[in-house]
Amino acid sequence: MLVFLESFLKKTVIFFIALFALFGVVGVLTEARVTLVKISVEFFVAAVVFYLVSLFLWIIAWAYLVKKHTPVSFFSLLAIGWASIYGSLTPIQLGSDALRSIKLRELVVHKMSYSKAVAPSLIVKGIKFSFIAIITSIVFFLFLFNTKMDSALFFGFLSGFTIVLLGAFLFLAPLKKKWGLGIAGFLYSFKKELGFFEKLGSFFEQYTLYLEKTDLKTFFIIIVLSIFSWLFEFLALQFSFFAVGIDLPLQSFLVLMILFSVLERAPFFPRGIGLVEVVGYYYLSINPLPGQFAVTVSQIGAVLIVYGVVRLVVPTVLSLITSSFFDRFAAHSNRA
Repeated sequence: MLVFLESFLKKTVIFFIALFALFGVVGVLTEARVTLVKISVEFFVAAVVFYLVSLFLWIIAWAYLVKKHTPVSFFSLLAIGWASIYGSLTPIQLGSDALRSIKLRELVVHKMSYSKAVAPSLIVKGIKFSFIAIITSIVFFLFLFNTKMDSALFFGFLSGFTIVLLGAFLFLAPLKKKWGLGIAGFLYSFKKELGFFEKLGSFFEQYTLYLEKTDLKTFFIIIVLSIFSWLFEFLALQFSFFAVGIDLPLQSFLVLMILFSVLERAPFFPRGIGLVEVVGYYYLSINPLPGQFAVTVSQIGAVLIVYGVVRLVVPTVLSLITSSFFDRFAAHSNRA
């Protein structure tokens, strides 16, 4: 497990270097410094707080579900949640789910199976994916349908949306036991070709049984927490714009939020790094806003950097700090 955690840490450092390099390129190409020197600290801090609250609600949803099935202290679960956020700098953010599951099993509940450790993360992710899919469908037909977007950028959006739909189906279809066992049986049929499919089929079989033991009240609470988590994330985006002096119509904020939410799940792009910035710039520059809503190139570059700091830099740094303290505490507890 130590080797696995060290590998994640190294990848996080690499992504961080790439992220700051991207900020540098954006800053130079757009002369973002002209706007950044006039940034509103109050709005920036508010954006950071809103995003952290969004993550906190997401972690609470996961912790609440774990607590329903496993006798673990809520404080330990919150610590594990925060300590695993840095793993989200991976495609589809699966690294964060993996870290939570590993830390839960190895550092807190040693006798827990991997299936039982992973299940809560997948349920919460499935619910959030379903919500994003519904909101995206609504906003797409209301606003995005007429939005200009070249084929390459549309493919990035489509790949992210496909992952969202696939994740929502795979993680929540087993709510109907027949479907879950059907998926498991389908995967078992390939076990002769690849032994991995047998393990995957076994996981879905156990995952289906886990879902069967989760009551409707628990699902309702998780759905509510996921919705509020997304709303606070939306506020973080809004206040990032306010911080650099941009005030857009609500429609534009909704479109950008949907674009970013989907692009963050695009495969091969950890947290959509690069793709989010390119599409964000493309949308704000190709789809000009009238009158008082017009934005400059410098403002576009500045807000992309600010929102990148809000959604990536601050949470990752806090997560790494929490992980350092938690891992030391867990190691000390294991020795004791």
